[in-house]
Order: sequence, then structure tokens, then C-alpha cells
Amino acid sequence: MATLEQLRGLLMNAAFAISSAESKAQSGLASTPLLVNASFDSEMILARAISGTPWSNESFAEAYEGLKPFLQVAAGIPGIDWIGVQWLPGSLSNGEPEQLADLGRKLLSDLPGKQVLLTTGYSTAYHLAAQQQAFLGRALGSVSRLAGESQSLSVGLALRAVTLGSGPTLASGPAIGDLATWNWRQKALELRDLWSNRRSASDAATWHDAVTANLGIVAVGSISATAGNSFIGNATYPRRPARST
Repeated sequence: MATLEQLRGLLMNAAFAISSAESKAQSGLASTPLLVNASFDSEMILARAISGTPWSNESFAEAYEGLKPFLQVAAGIPGIDWIGVQWLPGSLSNGEPEQLADLGRKLLSDLPGKQVLLTTGYSTAYHLAAQQQAFLGRALGSVSRLAGESQSLSVGLALRAVTLGSGPTLASGPAIGDLATWNWRQKALELRDLWSNRRSASDAATWHDAVTANLGIVAVGSISATAGNSFIGNATYPRRPARST
């Protein structure tokens, strides 16, 4: 596993390489804003706060403290303008869409001067399409209210839909037993072992892959506070898979 200093070096080299290439191109255009993205779900699962477990403020705090050092390293790199964090509460880790605002507040407080992009979504692998639509609406409302709290906040929101199967209301992930009987904390440990190469495969890995399969952007917007009012800029894109087979 790379150390923070190694990650700092990699990010600095990448940012410098992009800046140098743009300078050599002499296009006359403004430099490209750079974004570094990180997964909050991974830290939540490492804290055993996987989907299917009860909410715990302690696990949320542990996960955030686990992610914060990397984010602060990224925020300190010249040329990196945006810090992105993806969290899929209810799909990969536990939580509710309203808690996206809590995460956003922490990010804006700990990363002053940086733009923050929150990415969220809801998988229909083991949930219904109607639940997905309700989640996305609540997530948009949560981050919109966050943006309205202060004119100085700068936060963006990307919504993602994760859809499997052809039926509009059918949850259709691979059969991996009765999820209601799973020991979810044990499954979190299985994923941790998988990510650290101590385990080759498990039904938890099958579940994880199904939940994240075909992750496509359905809408991306910039949410900011303007003259005390929340402004939501929204552009819609066709759903597309994040990876092809």
C-alpha cells in the first residue's frame, strides 16, 4: 500500500505533467481544472459500516478520519482545484441521502479554498427502481440545502443510477443467497481481505461487483449559493456503462 508521501509524489507528478502538456500546446485556453476523486464507501466498509448494518456515528467518524489525510494531501497539490468524494449510502455502505450534507460540511470545513464534488447514487441490483428514484430526489434536496447554508460554499453534485436487468421495477442482481440472513459485518471483513489480497473471491465480492456494475452518470449539476438562494445547474447525459465487457 502506498504511503501518503508516495501518493503526494504521484499526484504532483500527474498535475505537473498535465500542466506542462497544456503549456506546450499553447492553445491560449485556460488551464484544465483538475479533480482528484476518492471513495468514502471503501472507508465505511473498512470501518465495517457496510450496507445492511445499523447506522453508527462512530463508524462514520472513523471512516472520515481514515479518508481525510489523503484528501488533505490532494488538496495541497498546486493545480488541483476539485476534490471529489463518492458515497453510495444504502447501496454499498450504510447511511441515508440526508447524511450527504453532513459529509459535505466536513469536506468544506477541512478543505478550505477547494471545490467539492459529491457523487452519489443508488443501485437496483438488490433494490427496486422506485427506491432509486426516491433516493436520488432526497440526495438532491440534501445537497441543495447544504449549498443554501452559506453564500461562500462551493459544492457540486453528480447523481448516478446503477441499473441491472431489463425490468423497470425488478431487482435483478446475481443470486447469492438470502441477503436478509447475511452477517454483514463479516462480509465487510471479507471485502477488506479481498482488497488487501488476503482472499481471492467471495460472495461479498460478487455482491459488490453487482452493486457497482453499469454505473453511469444520469445527471451532473453545480450547486452553489447565489445571493442567499440555492441555484441548481443541471445537465442531463444519456445513461452509459462505466466499463464494457
